[in-house]
Amino acid sequence: MQTKTNIKEIMAIDICLKSFIALFLIAFAGKISNEMTMPVLFGVKVHVFQYFILLAAFMYGPIAGLTVGAGSCWITAIALGNPYIIIGNALLGFVAGFMFRKTNRIAVSVAIAFICQMLWILISDMLFMRMPFVRVCMIIISLFVFDILWTLCAGLTYNFFKKKNLIPTGK
Repeated sequence: MQTKTNIKEIMAIDICLKSFIALFLIAFAGKISNEMTMPVLFGVKVHVFQYFILLAAFMYGPIAGLTVGAGSCWITAIALGNPYIIIGNALLGFVAGFMFRKTNRIAVSVAIAFICQMLWILISDMLFMRMPFVRVCMIIISLFVFDILWTLCAGLTYNFFKKKNLIPTGK
């Protein structure tokens, strides 16, 4: 797979019926998975929707990653009274998709996306939501650990779909 250098190629999304249905199912699964959380240490909960955000970003690019990122976590944002969560997950999906199209490297793409998301979390949670620094650090550490897990899972899924020729053309 060749990396994309033209901004139009990077931002493009292959829209055919099969791709639309697959992207809709990924987005819907991300939304449904928002209800599935696993509590870990210190009241931090693990959400599964990052897997679907990353999968959409790898398969369909930055616009799909942004859309699934923003659409999959709004119930969590409302429940926690923190609308900035939506922006953080949209940022994760957009940057992961953009960088994957640019570099064709899953780990590098997610690392850069996580750094952007981490900076957003520091700004939004500490400045806008007035959360204590220790709490924000716990959130970032939790996201880091589980973003590694979801990156591995989404990468394996992407590679499986790629081997089965189920990735949209041109990606």
